[in-house]
Amino acid sequence: LNLVFVSKRSGAERLYESRRKSADGPFDPPVEVSFQPGFRQGGPWLSGDGLTLLFSAQDGDKRGIYETRRTDRGAAWGEPVRLGPDVNALGNEFNPNVSADGRTLVFASDRAGWLGGIDLYAARRATADGPFAAPVNLGPGVNGPDFEGSPRFGPDGRTLLYLRGIDTGKFEVRVAAPGPGDGWTSAAVALPGG
Repeated sequence: LNLVFVSKRSGAERLYESRRKSADGPFDPPVEVSFQPGFRQGGPWLSGDGLTLLFSAQDGDKRGIYETRRTDRGAAWGEPVRLGPDVNALGNEFNPNVSADGRTLVFASDRAGWLGGIDLYAARRATADGPFAAPVNLGPGVNGPDFEGSPRFGPDGRTLLYLRGIDTGKFEVRVAAPGPGDGWTSAAVALPGG
């Protein structure tokens, strides 16, 4: 019933939210989700209950991941909190996505230790409200030599859809799943007309 998205309608990349009263009803006009002026915002993830929002924002010369909460779908968002230093390292962190159980965060980063230009990382936590542990690179089964980003968990909460850069300005959609041990495996998704 709520949709959060990024738009440049005010000049800078900002978050907007639109609501509707029923699943088949029209969306209300979008309203800017105003946090801190001047921050370039992007990559929103909205929890299924509509009460938790993660997004990336420009913080100086780097992008970091922030979290904000509210008490009900119609309430204003609380002040965003930058996720801890385990998640927000010295690189750029963006495109957050959380599993349906709220315990696994997957995001893109150019932090030290990457396999390519931008890799996907996962951070886990014991409870849906606890702090995230140090993230781990999803490894060569997912990450390649260039760009991986825009991760989204599938409905089962285990498989992951994401984009991989395959050429300048061209991307392929890939699906990944946990493999043996801590590894992941992935394959390109065949799209119609592609």
